[in-house]
Amino acid sequence: IDYFLVANFDQEFAKISAEDFIINLLYKKLNAKTVVIGFNNTFGYKGLGTPKMLKEFGDKLGFKVVIVEPVTKNGIVVSSTEIRKTLLEGKITLANELLGRHFFLEGKVVRGDGRGKKLGFPTANLEVSPDIVIPNNGVYAVKVTYDGKAYAGALNIGTKPTFAGKIQTVEVNIIGFSKNIYGEVLKVEFLEKLRSEKTFASPAELSAQIDLDTKKAAEIFNQRTEEIII
Repeated sequence: IDYFLVANFDQEFAKISAEDFIINLLYKKLNAKTVVIGFNNTFGYKGLGTPKMLKEFGDKLGFKVVIVEPVTKNGIVVSSTEIRKTLLEGKITLANELLGRHFFLEGKVVRGDGRGKKLGFPTANLEVSPDIVIPNNGVYAVKVTYDGKAYAGALNIGTKPTFAGKIQTVEVNIIGFSKNIYGEVLKVEFLEKLRSEKTFASPAELSAQIDLDTKKAAEIFNQRTEEIII
């Protein structure tokens, strides 16, 4: 790409009709020779512009229009909307298939309440951008990348209902790792969902379940060593 133009999508720009967008912007100002558009993309005021309309204008004005057909996987049309939906439902395996890679989060390690350490499983609490889609509450097997190295991890998203928590947190137990990394940034790739969030009768019962979760997460990580090499 030699030039990349980002339009300032304000109210004035949003009021441009589909016809004016094609004629005045694409054709006259940009002197377009080829325009690529998604099969279900709409443009112009009230979204009245369609790929079919663009193709008709292209034929008249002399520029080529390439309409990108839908990409499907397992009968599902791949789209950002569908991927967000699967993430919010905790369907990590499906989300990864649609993405063609592991869904991941990056966040700075911040101080938490230290609850994990008291239970025998210290966790790194991640400060994640509010603009990023957070998967459904639950426990996930993840790959954690820190300082160029990959580690197995069990990540929990939730409110800690066993301790009557109300604020959603994202925290990861990096298996076999004990370094102080407050302030550092971690990349966490989601491999598989282990279980949904639940309330346990006691901290001891929760600790026993976390032990099972970390063992399962390590097992999944080791099984996928070849596909997750950095």
